[in-house]
Amino acid sequence: MGREEVRAALERMDDDDVRRRIESGDLTDLGDLDLDESEREMVNGAALDYPEVVGFAFSTFGADVTGFQKIQPGVDLTQKFAPNPTYLSAVQYALHEGSKW
Repeated sequence: MGREEVRAALERMDDDDVRRRIESGDLTDLGDLDLDESEREMVNGAALDYPEVVGFAFSTFGADVTGFQKIQPGVDLTQKFAPNPTYLSAVQYALHEGSKW
């Protein structure tokens, strides 16, 4: 359980097919991740609230394979994802950035 698993789930949502399955409640693609019930709900909510921006991917603004990477200075996530508050909360949780979770 934890932030690392939520980050991994967000990364997997970069794949449209995986995200669609998660949106429908099918978390099979996340089977190897140790998510507790609130994290599963968070990931499902993030999939439903995924930004509708051509070419968008979680990895384009904050994730890297070595672990948590700080958001580039000057990038205000609250402005960038204001229309997507559920997705923003999951990102903040995954990246340790002042999350309400």
